[in-house]
Amino acid sequence: MQISDEQYFLEYKTLEKEFYSLISHLPTNFPKAINLQEEKKKFFKAIKEKKIYNPQILFTAKTYPLHAIEKLKQFEVNTQHDKYGFKQLLKERALAKINEVECHRLWGTPKSTIYGLKYRGQPSKKLLESATKFVKQYKRKKVKFKILTPQIAAQRLHNEVKHLTGEDISIKYNENLTSKMNVSPKNNLLNINPKERFTSLDVKRLKVHEIGTHYMRNFNARQFSLKLLETGTANYIETEEGLAAYMEYIKGVSSDAQMFIYAGRVIATHYALSKSFYEVYHILKKYNFKDSDAFSITYRAKRNIGDTSKPGGFTKDYVYYSGFYKIKKYVNEGKDLKKLFIGKVKIEDLDIIDDFVEQHLKSIKTILNT
Repeated sequence: MQISDEQYFLEYKTLEKEFYSLISHLPTNFPKAINLQEEKKKFFKAIKEKKIYNPQILFTAKTYPLHAIEKLKQFEVNTQHDKYGFKQLLKERALAKINEVECHRLWGTPKSTIYGLKYRGQPSKKLLESATKFVKQYKRKKVKFKILTPQIAAQRLHNEVKHLTGEDISIKYNENLTSKMNVSPKNNLLNINPKERFTSLDVKRLKVHEIGTHYMRNFNARQFSLKLLETGTANYIETEEGLAAYMEYIKGVSSDAQMFIYAGRVIATHYALSKSFYEVYHILKKYNFKDSDAFSITYRAKRNIGDTSKPGGFTKDYVYYSGFYKIKKYVNEGKDLKKLFIGKVKIEDLDIIDDFVEQHLKSIKTILNT
């Protein structure tokens, strides 16, 4: 049965609206670690004294309405007459969201790992071997750069958004950010941490990574008024971060130092599933990671475990490294990189929505030719 585009998207958007209404009651932002800095001090004090200590992390309380979880589990998408494939992508996103919610509901306990693995997966043996080889061969290099004030860095990033999209994004300085900066296309906002040090190299990389990739994928998605493209399909993050790293690579602003961190995350993710915080930290130290980086990478891999002496972890972080090589393979196969800028989709989604992508390819903006 053939249906018109108008009828198809009317049906799809009705389903999409229902889905996003359901998950509005089930936020999956990461619970804040209340005592991380105190536990970090205890950990390094024990290291200095040649003692074993595994951080005991306390998290902010977070409750989920069980009736909302049950409604999400009952949410159904009929994929018959799925002209452009978006119903299939929404169905996959709903299934992934159930595991994501359970992972966060059980945050702080080893059981969180079980659900995290269901929707994040874990690094393959081949990926682990590649990451291990990279860290073994890595040699730190001295590079020249200029120190920039947070205000100058913010203005240059603001100007890049204006240049690429025409949008006039607002700047906000926030000392509580856990990173140097982040950008929120939804709120038309650029958040900058004024306590952080910015260099000329940072800004060159952030222009490509944060603005040229993350912001542009969302910018393109917004022209279609399809929220799934704006917020991300199931497991889109591997392609998202891999594409950002690959764009750095082809624009000549990639950093071996950053890839070293990404490779370390693969190693930490693998070992966190079976080992304690202390053990994972020392594995990273064996590969010459700095104390602060080894701690940070290990914490990210064990971030959903309260008693970090227990096995288990949050496996998201391996995708930064794996995603880069998946994008590289995609390009080497002669496929069109521009298609990935349609929105926050993963490589595999393109096979499902290719007719839609082909129809709108000319309207997609990228930094590929800038």
